[in-house]
Amino acid sequence: MTVPLLIKFTDFTATNVNNQYVALKWATDTEVSSKYFEVQRSINGTDFTAVVQVNAAGNSTTVQNYSANDNQPANGVNFYRLKEVSTTGNIQYSDTIQVEITLPLTVRLVEFTATDIDNQYVLLKWTTNTEVNGKYFEVQRSANSIDFNAVAQVDAIGNSTTPQNYSANDYQPANGLNFYRLKEVAQNGDFLYSDTIKITWGVKNIPQVYPNPAGPYFTVTSGMETIKDVSIFDAAGKLVMRILNNNGLSSIRINSAVMAAGIYVVKITTASQVYEQKLFKR
Repeated sequence: MTVPLLIKFTDFTATNVNNQYVALKWATDTEVSSKYFEVQRSINGTDFTAVVQVNAAGNSTTVQNYSANDNQPANGVNFYRLKEVSTTGNIQYSDTIQVEITLPLTVRLVEFTATDIDNQYVLLKWTTNTEVNGKYFEVQRSANSIDFNAVAQVDAIGNSTTPQNYSANDYQPANGLNFYRLKEVAQNGDFLYSDTIKITWGVKNIPQVYPNPAGPYFTVTSGMETIKDVSIFDAAGKLVMRILNNNGLSSIRINSAVMAAGIYVVKITTASQVYEQKLFKR
């Protein structure tokens, strides 16, 4: 005669241990024909997968204590149950319990690059192959590799184990050496920094105008000499705008949202030269 599997639980708990792993404990006061317990986990309470297997006492009428750890819980709510298997292959399941885990921020960068795009802007690209609990990336720039300022913010995918590609543009890099890093921010506000990369940008002999065609704004950068003023003329030769560079900036950002679509001439005056460049406004 085959004896049916009989297990009576007195306890089954799941404990979040410092958001590092889940400690599972259970106890029985009766076991008949038991072979092993399979701890199973689910992220939706329906579809379960095996986590670990623990041998059972077999036959017992005294309290038996068991434990197991789940070292790779999912971020968020985890559901657990026990699959109890008898020596003859019979199966029964425990009730389901749950515990919430907030995993620490994990971002694994496989690439982070900065590229000078025709001396108009710096293109930043990066790729991750693992993300846990990510919220966003803040691109930061520095002229001395010590004091960084935010350039752009890009939303993160959040959680992923497949390659994710990101990009951002810096339209106002400094002439000369620029240092960049990523501030990787988690859902709970924790953050990490990437390694720092660098690129030399600008330092052209003559002033530059970009982007061209322009949208709601464009930038004029100085060459070897400081810009004194920038004048913008429409196709009929009428002065549309004049900007004085009293502060001696090497990069001047100009609001062109008020300019109608068409062709303009940008006149750039330095101490010894006057440069003219054609600008297309979208």
